[in-house]
Amino acid sequence: MQLPDSDLLLTYCTNIHPGDGWEEVFANLQRFAPALKERLAPQSPFGIGLRLSARESEELLGENRLREFGDWLRENGLYVALINGFPFGSFHRRVIKEDVFAPDWRDEERVLYTLRLIRILGELLPDDVDGGISTSPLAYKRWIAEGDDAAWETMTRNIARVAAELVQVRRESGKLIHLDIEPEPDGLIENSEETIAFFEKWLLPQGAPLLAEWLDVPLEAARRHLLEHVQICFDTCHFAVEYENPVTALERFAASGIKIGRVQVSSALKIPLPDDAQHRADLSRQLAPFAESTYLHQVIEQHGDGSLHHHRDLSEALPFIEETVAKQWRVHFHVPLFVADYGLFGSTREDIGASFERLRGAAFTRHLEIETYTWDVLPPALKQDLLESIHREYRWVLDELGATDESAETKMTKNEGTSPLLLAQVQQSLQNDGATGANLEMLLDRILGRFGCVVGTIHSFDPQSEMLTLRAQRGIPDSILNQVRAIPIGKGMAGLAAQRREPVQVCNLQTDDTGVAKPGARDTRMEGAISVPLLVDGELRGTLGVSKPQAYEFTPTEIEELQHIGALLGKHLEA
Repeated sequence: MQLPDSDLLLTYCTNIHPGDGWEEVFANLQRFAPALKERLAPQSPFGIGLRLSARESEELLGENRLREFGDWLRENGLYVALINGFPFGSFHRRVIKEDVFAPDWRDEERVLYTLRLIRILGELLPDDVDGGISTSPLAYKRWIAEGDDAAWETMTRNIARVAAELVQVRRESGKLIHLDIEPEPDGLIENSEETIAFFEKWLLPQGAPLLAEWLDVPLEAARRHLLEHVQICFDTCHFAVEYENPVTALERFAASGIKIGRVQVSSALKIPLPDDAQHRADLSRQLAPFAESTYLHQVIEQHGDGSLHHHRDLSEALPFIEETVAKQWRVHFHVPLFVADYGLFGSTREDIGASFERLRGAAFTRHLEIETYTWDVLPPALKQDLLESIHREYRWVLDELGATDESAETKMTKNEGTSPLLLAQVQQSLQNDGATGANLEMLLDRILGRFGCVVGTIHSFDPQSEMLTLRAQRGIPDSILNQVRAIPIGKGMAGLAAQRREPVQVCNLQTDDTGVAKPGARDTRMEGAISVPLLVDGELRGTLGVSKPQAYEFTPTEIEELQHIGALLGKHLEA
């Protein structure tokens, strides 16, 4: 979709959808793409970033499928300008890890696969748009021995072969298609320095003479062709994991004459590592659900002296989290853009804003592609409705770009932040440690931090006595602690929430004259307060109360989040 008053085109990469074979891929496109267009661009063309495996590229080129697919795109107001040609094989439902880099650019299969993608995009690409095919960072770094010039020469020659085909496509059709090399942590080229070195040491000095010979053009023309048809897929997650300032990296590419074919808009995990051993242990427990078995989640840690050290995968890094020399981790895990932070750790999405600022100042690409592909392997509480999740990713990007009128509701949605991850953390913690007093207090701390509150209580419900019993508290003054240890149903905010089976809130405890709050509540010196019942299939299990030191009315979204948290607490809470 084209952004208002801009040449920028925004799309999303369909590698988010599990599919094996063209029929499954097409079924996913039919299910999601028209529905997203209806929400986001009902009156204008809507782009999709097409992900095709090698098998799917062969199937799409067979029989009459490509023409039928093109007809379907046009009939539904859709178009394809970007193809993801990085993963060669299936991208879901199996262990992938470093196999995502295979076959690498030494292998003829990688070349033939990419040439098929060029044929496909050449047919689908609209006449007035440039197109891009993303590809791997040449190889997995651990597969190439240092000083193996023969490997570099083979890869350079194969990239030049693809560039020659792209030049021919442009000569014959007028369509500009570029191969977008995607630097990635632990790829053979993983940052701006290594990428520029590849262009300056290999692609231009060795690839240009080959291209000049094959195309029968002067050497300088061959260099221009290479820089036009071999560009960079700038993934904001990958460069953030490398601790690269995105603006600096983009400026370095521009100074070297290297173009950006697309910006993949994505966010990584960022974990500050304090010296406190208990805090690091808590971090390790919270990170454990992300150490899943499908994808490679490279970790780059930063030491106090600024030096960087690599771990192959999060699962291999976790045993070293207690080493105090490390001050920060960044993890290659594409997390949702609309999530602000994750309790004890955060994300790198602020780097996306810096990239957008650079884009406003100098339009170095037309293509922005949302690439959050890990929905299938996120912690369970994050797996919300996929269509709604993709829509929220779009809304966040559009808001960041100033492409929408940011109403109060939009701002609230954009900053909902930690709810999905907080739910995952609550669930994981309760499963591991149960509803012990210490664990409930720790969870209460996280809940208070999420909602900007400083006082909180968790009560369980005893159906025999019809009383609420205090299980955990934070910030309750000693002078009123005994008053909240046992609360009758129907008395005070917690009692009323339990009685009504619905949230009860007061904007200002200090001035409230409704009688909802008990007289002792003013002694907390809090103002904005809410109590929600802990319900499991309609059965009361207790209450959760939080309050903050300023007048405040909790939003419907915040109330819904608290109710979700309450349901998880309730499942583990017994009188």
